[in-house]
Amino acid sequence: MNKKIIYILISLAVIFFVTSLIIYLSSSGTFKRAIDDKKGESEIIEETSQELEKVKIFFLTNRSSLFLPKEYEIEKNENRIEFLKIFLALMIDESSNFVATFPEQTRLQSVYYIDDKQMVVLDFNEELIINFPGGSRGEIEFVYFFVNNVCYNFKEVKKVKILVAGNEYKTLSGHLDLENPYKPNYKYFRR
Repeated sequence: MNKKIIYILISLAVIFFVTSLIIYLSSSGTFKRAIDDKKGESEIIEETSQELEKVKIFFLTNRSSLFLPKEYEIEKNENRIEFLKIFLALMIDESSNFVATFPEQTRLQSVYYIDDKQMVVLDFNEELIINFPGGSRGEIEFVYFFVNNVCYNFKEVKKVKILVAGNEYKTLSGHLDLENPYKPNYKYFRR
């Protein structure tokens, strides 16, 4: 009788273990499928929510004295200042493929938007002043490369102020007054 009870208990334990294992595996598979289904949905949502916004960046080329447009699509960002930073990074990066309007080591340190003045402030590193090649044409090309491109693509911006290393400078090389912000002048653009 003791052997019989032991066999019954072992059989019940095996049956219990196998049943528990089957239930566990089938429910965890359902759970895993549910997670995978959710993952698939979120990937689809992410793919469809990545709206692109068209922008035009005007660059100088060797073929023209005017800035020529090149169209881009940038991932839309509801935060306009973040979108502006992405836009400016693209301008600076892509300018290496065209005629550069600023020295190679020039970097944009920070960007500010002053809402009540509808003005963007661009703060460049000291390399802009130190390595700027000079000339009135060079200053005009530098200033209007940034002012016109920003104002053309960001309708809420009416003027752009340029700082160097967080400071106001009278001029880059003696020709244009940088103490005041600049409004766009699209006569330098070929549309």
